[in-house]
Amino acid sequence: KVQKCKAEKNKKTDNTDRCDTHKQEAHIVCVNCHVIVCNTCLQSNHEEHELKHIDQEKNNIVREVKKLIEDSVKILENPQTLCSERSLTLDKHFFQQNYEHVRHQIEFKAAEIIRTVEQQKESLLKELNQRQERELGKINKQ
Repeated sequence: KVQKCKAEKNKKTDNTDRCDTHKQEAHIVCVNCHVIVCNTCLQSNHEEHELKHIDQEKNNIVREVKKLIEDSVKILENPQTLCSERSLTLDKHFFQQNYEHVRHQIEFKAAEIIRTVEQQKESLLKELNQRQERELGKINKQ
């Protein structure tokens, strides 16, 4: 049980959002730059930028994607309710425009999420490589 608790504690620590530049724990997202920032970054590079708490930004993105999906499903289930007074030609045109807009929004939000995940992945891989080099250096010195 003790080992299991330690493993779960380590998982929580490893999943902490960290700044790519300083490797410090971070709870803020710079909306302008689409990056996670620590206190050091806040003081130097992002002073005039729009900032949000990371949990708020994650929740906003998830909420927006869910809404876009719900809207798409409603349109697909019953496109006539959106434009019951228009002709079928106008309905089709409106539906296509709305579809393209929703599709673009989903792709944009997904790209934002992927970009954030990729940044975190790169940061973690870099940290792993540094740890490996340190450990191999210690082993080679022995």
